[in-house]
Amino acid sequence: MVPGTPAPVMLLREYLLPSPAVSTHVIKRLLVDIDNSSYSSGYIWSTDYALDKLYRLTPATSLTQTMSMFREYQLPNYFGPRNPLCLYVDDVNLTIWFTDPASGQVSALNYVTNVLLDWNVSAWGIPGDIERVSNTEVVFTFLNSTRFGILNPFTMGLAIYTIFPVGGPAPGVGSLAKIAHNTTHYYMTDSMNDVLYEFQCGIPPILSGVRVYPLMAGGQSHDVNLDPSQNVWVTQPGLDNVCEQLTGSQYKDFWDASLEFDDYITYNVNYLEPVDYDIPIRLTPIRATVFNTTPTILGDPLHVYAVPTAPSLPIGIAADNGGYAWFTCPGDNKMCAIDPLPMGFTYEYLLPTPNCLPLYTTISDNDHVWFTEYAVQTWGELFYGDFVDIRVSPSRPKHYPPPTPGSIRWTWEPGAEIWVDAPSNGYNPSDHDSPERPGVNHVYARVKNLGTTTANNINVSFYYHNMSLGFAQWIPLSTDPNPTAWFYIDSYIIASLAPGAQVDIYVDWSIPSTAPIHQCIGVQAKCATDINLYDNVCYRNLNIVTALAGAPATITRKVWITNNQPAGGIVRVAVGPPPPGDRTLPPGWQVSITPNNFYLGSGESKELEIQINIPDSTKPTERVSIHLSSTIDNLVIGHLWFEIRLVGSSSITCAVTPTTVNLNEVVYFSGLISPAVVNETVYIHITKPDGVTYEIGTTTNSSGGFSASTGLNNINGTYSFYTYWNGNSKYMGATSSTCRYTVQEPSQPVIPPISLDLIIGFVFGFGLMAVIALILFLIRRRKS
Repeated sequence: MVPGTPAPVMLLREYLLPSPAVSTHVIKRLLVDIDNSSYSSGYIWSTDYALDKLYRLTPATSLTQTMSMFREYQLPNYFGPRNPLCLYVDDVNLTIWFTDPASGQVSALNYVTNVLLDWNVSAWGIPGDIERVSNTEVVFTFLNSTRFGILNPFTMGLAIYTIFPVGGPAPGVGSLAKIAHNTTHYYMTDSMNDVLYEFQCGIPPILSGVRVYPLMAGGQSHDVNLDPSQNVWVTQPGLDNVCEQLTGSQYKDFWDASLEFDDYITYNVNYLEPVDYDIPIRLTPIRATVFNTTPTILGDPLHVYAVPTAPSLPIGIAADNGGYAWFTCPGDNKMCAIDPLPMGFTYEYLLPTPNCLPLYTTISDNDHVWFTEYAVQTWGELFYGDFVDIRVSPSRPKHYPPPTPGSIRWTWEPGAEIWVDAPSNGYNPSDHDSPERPGVNHVYARVKNLGTTTANNINVSFYYHNMSLGFAQWIPLSTDPNPTAWFYIDSYIIASLAPGAQVDIYVDWSIPSTAPIHQCIGVQAKCATDINLYDNVCYRNLNIVTALAGAPATITRKVWITNNQPAGGIVRVAVGPPPPGDRTLPPGWQVSITPNNFYLGSGESKELEIQINIPDSTKPTERVSIHLSSTIDNLVIGHLWFEIRLVGSSSITCAVTPTTVNLNEVVYFSGLISPAVVNETVYIHITKPDGVTYEIGTTTNSSGGFSASTGLNNINGTYSFYTYWNGNSKYMGATSSTCRYTVQEPSQPVIPPISLDLIIGFVFGFGLMAVIALILFLIRRRKS
C-alpha cells in the first residue's frame, strides 16, 4: 500500500488538545512545516480563530506513542480581537504567515526568535487567505471583495489589486475565498461568482490581468488546491460538489487586474513567549465506504464529482503525492478522498467523534492527511499502517468508539456477538437461549481480528451482572472488573488469530444460586499488540422473554440504574436510542417505565419496573427487541434490550404403565408433544408419597413422542407426576395434567393353621423326626 493511498481501513490518530486551548467555535487551517532543520522538522501549525492563538504540534512517530508535544502562542490584542484565520509556513525564512480578519492585519511570526510582525491592511478590506509569491513576498486575498494584495516584508512594499470584468461593472463585485499556487501560477476562488481566477506575478509584482474559469453556479466555491499534475481542485459546499479543473483547460474569459495601491507600509513588532503542553493521543482504525463516482465532464474540461452522501458540505481540500484529492465534509462528519483514475472512486471515512465538524485539511510530505475539527478540541491524522485490532462487540458504525477508553462498548443491536447455549437445547450454538439453572450453560463470544497483522495470545474473560440501565463500575480495559459489580465466570485463551479471521469461543457457566434471575454478560478481550481498545468490551442482556403469539400479554421486569456521574441529575428512560434515533415501537406495543423523570444523586441506585404490553396481533416466530436508553441530564449512561420471542402454543400428554406396582418394580412413562417437535428435552417431575421430588429427562422422537422409566419406587403409597417442556423458537412450552400410580407391598400366600391334634397325630403316626421335618418345611415356605 502506497502511503496516502485511500484504503478500506485507515488509522486515525487523534491529538486531544489541552482545554481550553481550542474553543468550540474555532476555524482552523493546517499547514505542514516540511523543513528538515532542527527547528521545524515535521511540525503541524494551526490558527485558533476564537482565542487569538497559534498552535504547533509535534506529530507522533510510532503506533505505540501515547503523548506528544503541543505549543501555543497567545497573540497580542492591541487593536482588539484578531481572529487569526489562514496561514502558511515559510521554511526559507522560518516564518509563519497568517491573516487577522478582525483587526485587518497580515502577520508574520518567526518561530525561532518568536518575534511577531503585524502589517495593518484594514483600509482595503478584510484579509482572508494567504500564500507566498516568492522567497520574499506573500499574496493574500480580501474577503467579500475581488481584491488581493502582495506584500514584501523586507522592503515593506505593498501592492493592492482589484479584479473586475473587462468593460464590466465596478470593482469589488465578488468574494475571494482561498488561494493556491504552483511555481508560476496562482489560483483564487470566488465564492460569489463561482469562478476560478488564475494569474502570473513577476518580481516586482507586475500584473496585467487574470484568466477566469467557470465553475458550477450556486456552488459557493471555497477551498482550492493543486495536485502533482497541476490539476486544480475546488470544493463547492453549496452543491455538495468537488470540481477538478484539468491542466490545459481553456479559460472562459480574461478580466482586468487594476492596481489600486503601490506604496510602502510600516509594521508593529512584538515578542511572544510560547507555552508547551504534553497532550494525549488515541489511535482508532476507521473503515471506508467506497462509491463509484464517475464525474460529470463539462466544458474544456471541468470534472465535477458529486459527493455520494449529501448533504456533506465539502469545505477544505488538499491533494497528496499520488494525485488523490482529500476533502472534509462537516455536513456528515466525514473525511473523504477521490481517486480520479481510472473510473473515479470516492472513499468516505466517518469520523469517530460525533459532530466534530472537520473543516480544513492538509497533506504532509509522508502523505499523512491532517485535518481540524471545528466543534471539538481535537486534531486528526489519517494514514495507512499495519495493526492489530481485536473486536468482541458489534458497533454502529463499526469504528465508532465510546467517549473514553475503559467504558463499556454497548451492543447497539440485539443480535450481539455474545450468546448462550443452554443444556435443554442439546448444546446447539446456532441460536441464543436463555441461561438455565441448574445445569451447565455455554457462554459464547465471537472474537475478530479486524487488523492487518496476526494477533497472538488473546485473553477473553467473561463476567455476569444484574440487568441494568447503567453501571456503577463499567468493565475497565486495563484491570479486572470490581467483583462487587461484575462476577467472574471464566477465561479463554486464543493462541493466534489471523488478519480478518474470527472465532467463536465459549466457557462453561453453572449459574450460582446467588446470581440474579435476569443476568447481563460482559466480555473483554486483551491482546498486547491491540491498538484499538474501544471495541474490546461487549455487554448483553441475556434473557429472552417468550410470549404466546396472537394473545395479549403483559411482561414485567425489574431493572436498576446507577448514577455514575460526578453530580446528581434527572434520570429519564426512553424507548429506543437517544434522539435522533428511531423511538417507534411495533404497532400496538406499549412500554411504561416506573418511576421515570426522577432525581438521582451521584453514586445512588434505584430499582425501576419495566412493563411491556403485547397486543393480540403478533404472529408465531416473530421476534421483537425493545430497546431502552437512559440519560442523566441528557447525558446517555446506558442501554438495554428485552428480546421477546413470539411463539405458537403447544400441548403435552403423559401416561404411565402399569398404574399399580409392587415395591421397587419399574414403571414406564410415555407421552406426546403437539405439534410434533423433534429432539426436544422433556422433563418428568415425580413426587413420592413422602413429598420428596425428583426429575428425569428424555428427548422426543420424530413424531414428537417420548418415553422413560424409573424403578425408584421404594415407598408404599400414591406417586404423582407431570411432564413438561420449555419450548423452543417456534412453540411455547407446555405442562401436562397430573397423573398418578400406586406402589404397594407384594401380595402374601395363604398358609392353613396347624392344630395340636394334627401335631400329636403326626408324632404317633410318623414319629418325632417327621414332625420336625414338617415344621421346617412350613417355615421355609412362609419365608419364601
